[in-house]
Parts: sequence; C-alpha cells; structure tokens
Amino acid sequence: MSKILIIGANHTGIAAANTLLSRYPGHEITIIDQNDNISYLGCGTVLWLQKYLSDFNSLFYTSADDFKKLGVDIHLCTQVIDLNLEQKIVTTKDLATGENSHLNYDKLLLATGSLPIAPQVPGLELRGISYIKFAHEVQNLDEKLADESKKTVAVIGAGYIGVELAEALQKRGKKVLLFDKNATCLSNYFDPEFAQIIDNKMKQAGIERHYQTEITAFNGQNGWVKEVVTQDGKKYTVDLVVNAIGFRPNTNLVRGKLDMLANGAILVNEHQESSHKDVFAAGDCATSHHNVLDKPVYIALASHAIREGILAGHGLAGGSPVSPGSQGANSLQLYDTNLAACGLTLETAKAAGFQAQVSDYDGLQELDFMKSNFKVKMRLVYDQATRRLLGAQLAGNQNVTYFDYLFSLALQKHMTIDELAFLDLPFNSFYSHPYNSINLTAQNAQ
Repeated sequence: MSKILIIGANHTGIAAANTLLSRYPGHEITIIDQNDNISYLGCGTVLWLQKYLSDFNSLFYTSADDFKKLGVDIHLCTQVIDLNLEQKIVTTKDLATGENSHLNYDKLLLATGSLPIAPQVPGLELRGISYIKFAHEVQNLDEKLADESKKTVAVIGAGYIGVELAEALQKRGKKVLLFDKNATCLSNYFDPEFAQIIDNKMKQAGIERHYQTEITAFNGQNGWVKEVVTQDGKKYTVDLVVNAIGFRPNTNLVRGKLDMLANGAILVNEHQESSHKDVFAAGDCATSHHNVLDKPVYIALASHAIREGILAGHGLAGGSPVSPGSQGANSLQLYDTNLAACGLTLETAKAAGFQAQVSDYDGLQELDFMKSNFKVKMRLVYDQATRRLLGAQLAGNQNVTYFDYLFSLALQKHMTIDELAFLDLPFNSFYSHPYNSINLTAQNAQ
C-alpha cells in the first residue's frame, strides 16, 4: 500500500480521497489545504448572495472531521511552499503558527484548483473590489452588500458567473453594471442568437450591459473604489466591484517542473497522470481532452473536477478506469430562461478550421393540444464536409438540460447530424412530437 498525498481539499481532492477510501482501502492518505474549510459548493454562491438560501453552511457537504474519522490525516490552514518531485518531499507552512514541516509520499495528487483572473489595471488594491472564488470571499462580499449605502455594483465579466451574479445582485436590490470585452454575454458558450435571449432578460430587469468594453482603471476615494474607468475614457460611479473575468490554473508551485499548456494547466493522460511519474493532477489545475477538438484544453467546471477526481483516485491506486474526454457540457438558469450547451459554437468551430454550419429548430416541444407545452430553441453545429456533430445549444422556459445529455454523448461518440436526424427516440404526447425536437433540428441541416 502507498503513502498518497493530496494537495487541495475541494471537489477534486475530496472525490479522489473518497474513491481511494471506498474502492482501495489500506492506503495511507494525507490531505493538505490552505483554507480553513473544505467542500465549498461554489455553484450555490449566487443563490446565497440573492438570499435564496437561508443557511450558508448548506454550501458545504463534508468536513475535515468526517475524513479524520476515516483515518485520513488532513491539514487545513496549511500552505505548500516547496515541492521536490525527485525526492518526493513536500514542504508545508502552518499558516497559524508559521512553522514549516516536511512530508514524504509515494504518489501525489495535485488538486490545487484555480484562482480568479484579476484585471491588471491601476486601483486593483482598493477596498470594495471583490472576488467570489472562496467561501470567505463570498461572506465578505455578502457583508458589504448588507450595507444599504452600497447601492451600485459593477460586475466585470459576462460569462456564466458574471451573468448569474448580475441577476443575484439585482434581486438583492442593487443597481448592477455588467462589463465585458466581448460583443455579447456568454460568448464562450453560445452564439449571439442565444446570448441575446439572456441579454434581453437582463435589460428587462434593469441591468446595464456594457459589451466590447475593457476596464482600464479603478478610481478610489479614501481607499474605497468609487469609479470604473473604461478604454474610451468613460467613468462609471460605483460602490462595489466584483471581478468575474474567469479563472486560471493554480499551478505556480510546479511551473517548470511538469508539462503544461501556456496558461499553466498541467498536461495529463487518460489516468490523470502528469509528465512526472507518480504525480497526478485533476480538476481546475489540469487539462481535459476535448473530444471535438481532439486535443488537451482547459475547462474549469465543477462537474469536471469531481469526475477527474474520481478518475485520479483510481489512477493513484493503479486502477484501470480511464477518462473518456470532454465536450464542456454546461447549463444555466437566468430568471425564467434555461440554457444548455456542449461542444463548439459556430464561431469557435470555424476558428478551429471546420467547415461549420448550423441547423436550427424553434418551436413547441409537445403536441399543439398539450396544456403543458413549451417552446424550445435548439441549434446544432456540424461540419459540412464530414457531417460530424460539433456542438449544440439549447434554450427554453422549462428544463432543457436533459437534451444536452444526449448531445454530449453524441459528441463523445463522433455522431453525424444525419444519425441524429433519424435516431430512435421515445414518443409520448406528454413529452414530445412523434418526431422529437432533436430529430427535427437535425433534419433541418442542409
């Protein structure tokens, strides 16, 4: 049995440890994390900020004590300050006492996650500028929002987190200004026809959207942020700023020691093993193999973190399960609109060199006479040369994510749009047309 060291105790590290404990008992497991908590469900952050949830503790699903009871040696408030891969020794610092310690291991899992991207502009040090990656940051922001004098909040970044945060803050009674350098919101996931649906919802709610707008500075007064300055010289008066630009891999500890992408994501194989023997990486600090692009990419999603953590647990113990790759399947609910997507958009598909085309459907999901009926909007992106499916996008005022389950599998299996057109799908008046919306969308392909 091995001495297994896991650096990072959120979704990835927890999933790996649970896999080892349940499937490969007998290993000596040590977990290190620099935070004072584990298992924070960041997906619930906006629900907490808009007070949909009443108990902040509901955003944690396990604790250090739970792992200690299972025989795991877990160290919180502990920072890794040096890592010797050749001698298999980790040097740590106790953040409470300042004392350094050395730990050795047989196999190592890097589950260090990601860090929020900060705009490199003057004024970033001002008070009132927040991030919402970690639990303590969310609590600090929540306290600031409780101050009724803080009426206007700028959100920097209109990706998934940015638009969800804009909705949450608007529902919290704040005036919200949303900024993004791209031409639309959600541009990494949806074509403009779908992004416009969300943009209209935010407009109706009174959220100011400023697209194709880059932040060049934050101005302050008495140490607090007071203005957001943009590239065209305009100044917007604000009381708070939340940066939601995106995330970067938290891998400075091993930069130059392992093979990485340019952004610092650790390259791994199908077992989550890095370029150095006995060193594994998973979750937001590592790459995922994109099944459409057929290359390693960086995708920071909680679903990936958990799945890859489980795979890493198997890999650390010498198990056989391997990663099937990824399509970046994702979903979103904003106000009364549900969206889901996977694979490539039309723009990203063309940029990748595909002869990309789209096939659309915009109609009712069920038969006309059904009282439960709802509209669904679908788009399939495909390669005109090979007919291979490249991506899918969905929108509706009811749950449409279950369509994305099939599309994600279709992308993984390299299905063609013509196969989807005639795929055998179930029919019942309560659920669909005799020819499902999926079939109908695919049949619209040229």
